[in-house]
Amino acid sequence: MSEDTHLRPEHASPEATSAAARIADLEARVRQQDDERALLEQRLAEALTDSVTGLRRREGLYIALDNELSAILGAETRSALEQAVDGTAAVSVLGGMDANALASAPCSVLMGDVSYLSLMNAKGHDAGDALLGALGDVARAMGSPSVESELPGRTTARSEATFYRHGGDEMSAFIRAPRERADAIAEEYRLKVGLKEFEALTRSGLKTNIDVAVAHVSEGVEGLRRLLEGGVVVPPGERAQKIIDLTVAIADMRQSIRKGVDRVRALMRLRRTEQPEEYTRLVSHMRKGAYGIDDATIDALIAKEDAGVALDDAIRTHILERVDATFRDAQRGREREFTVVKTLAAPSVTP
Repeated sequence: MSEDTHLRPEHASPEATSAAARIADLEARVRQQDDERALLEQRLAEALTDSVTGLRRREGLYIALDNELSAILGAETRSALEQAVDGTAAVSVLGGMDANALASAPCSVLMGDVSYLSLMNAKGHDAGDALLGALGDVARAMGSPSVESELPGRTTARSEATFYRHGGDEMSAFIRAPRERADAIAEEYRLKVGLKEFEALTRSGLKTNIDVAVAHVSEGVEGLRRLLEGGVVVPPGERAQKIIDLTVAIADMRQSIRKGVDRVRALMRLRRTEQPEEYTRLVSHMRKGAYGIDDATIDALIAKEDAGVALDDAIRTHILERVDATFRDAQRGREREFTVVKTLAAPSVTP
């Protein structure tokens, strides 16, 4: 018998055989648990990710904002704000905040509205999905993290901007930066989206575009202060959420105004062309973004421009008038909040 016969399995002791079996069983259980965890993580990522853009769903934006707002306020200030017995007491809490620290806080929101999605969808929803997918590609190229990259146990560099599919033709982003830097990131995103080309747009003389605007959390805080001082009741426990909602609303209205101005300009250019059929084909897809501007108003603006009148103020005035009508209908019963949001979004306007 050779020297290593005692090492062979058939010569192992019952105790060793039992231990090996237990180890093999434990290893099998660990592999099964790893597989189950991987499946659960996959399902979680799918539930939190928009399938068309590959970006996170909008719920993640509000979670990120809430977490960052807690860090900015601190536990003591947030608790005092939420528990203040009335608006006057809540305003006092806001007044005690460090204005400079708040203004430099790395907490901004981007809201964006994709141009010409309805025109692309008219070619088939695959075309519209391709446009939305391109916006997701640009966001990821700028470092927007995936859901999977931030699951427990994963390590990843902290991104400056995390993008979301906000719904329909809207995109949003949480930007860990003050307002000025956030504006630069928003403009970078807009310009990079504009480099994407789609035949359905280029043959009509249109460029891929997303209208974007940014708001900073300090604007949401100011909005809450104005609401409370104006006698609007924001119940205890809901004031931090109101700051978040106002910040998002300011960014959204800001980009909506910009989109309206840009769309009026585009309609004027189309109206001037000698292709009436092309104008008729495109105008229905573009009029909504210009708040339903009619041909008579477009022609009047063209006449003013031909007469040498600077149109920026005239177009902006038209859009703001339409914003009043459109948003007030949607905000019925919340007129004071609408006025605060509009004034902060377009500060040159007197409410």
